[in-house]
Order: sequence, then C-alpha cells, then structure tokens
Amino acid sequence: MARTLIEARPDGWLYAGKLSDGRWAIGYHTLPQDAVRLRACEAQQAAAIASAPYLSACLGALAWEGPMVTRDARGLTATMSSGPGWFAVGDAVLAFDPIAGQGLFNALRTALAAAEAIITARTPDATAYAAELARVTAIYSERRQALYRSEERWPEQTFWRQQRAPLA
Repeated sequence: MARTLIEARPDGWLYAGKLSDGRWAIGYHTLPQDAVRLRACEAQQAAAIASAPYLSACLGALAWEGPMVTRDARGLTATMSSGPGWFAVGDAVLAFDPIAGQGLFNALRTALAAAEAIITARTPDATAYAAELARVTAIYSERRQALYRSEERWPEQTFWRQQRAPLA
C-alpha cells in the first residue's frame, strides 16, 4: 500500500505514510499538552495509535519503534518576509498545517511572488510581496477552518474547537 492514510480522533488526527524502506511513519497532530503527555510514556504512544480503528484496520498490528518526535504543526508566519537582497519563500515564510495539503503550492506560489517582486521593479518590491503573502495566508486560513469545521463528530473537544478558530 503506497498511500497516505488519515484518521480523525477526538483529540486530534493521525496520518500514516509508507517510507521507502517499507516501514510506516505515523504522525499524531494534537494539542501541545497532549503531545507532552504522549511523549512521556511509550505505552500511551502505542495505545494512541492502536485506538485508531481505521488505521488499525488498514495496517494491522504495528510494532512501536519509538522514540516519538513532537513538533508543532499548526503553521507559522515569519516575522520578516524580506530584507535587503533577500526574500523568504516556502516554509521559511509561511508554514502550513499539514492537513491542509498546501505545502507544495505555498513553496511554488511564494517563489513565484518573490521572483515577480524582483524582476518587476528596479528595487525589489517588498511591499507587493508582503501583500501577496497576506493574500495567500487569508486563503489558507479560510480553507483550513473549513476543513476543520467539516469534522463534526467532536464539536466540543478542545482540539477541534481550537482548530476551527481563525488563525492569529
């Protein structure tokens, strides 16, 4: 099976993707305090994966090969998008929540916008680039919220309630 599997859970969502060596990489996107709790206990890590019925049905029993790596996947925006002689592009300027599936689009769009800012003006136009980044961020935010709102099983769970909120 050479595909990515995604399963929503009350406290987050999991994805699994097959690596080139045949092993599976599994990511669990949850609240920071839940990630800290999971990271502290291997038994809870394995239990969290085993409690995902769809992944378990597709993959069967999994042998946990910790340690768990934790990262904040909520996305971010760089405080500076350009400076004299440089433009940040891709994840260096806008990193998106992986469930949004916009990483490659973001890398290409920001690279094109930076190139346009460079070639259309004698002095690279950082203002136009910043405006394009704001536009891309607004579109991403709307789509991300819509995606998280589409999961309706756990509306009162903290994870899902927080993900539906507008990005700050």
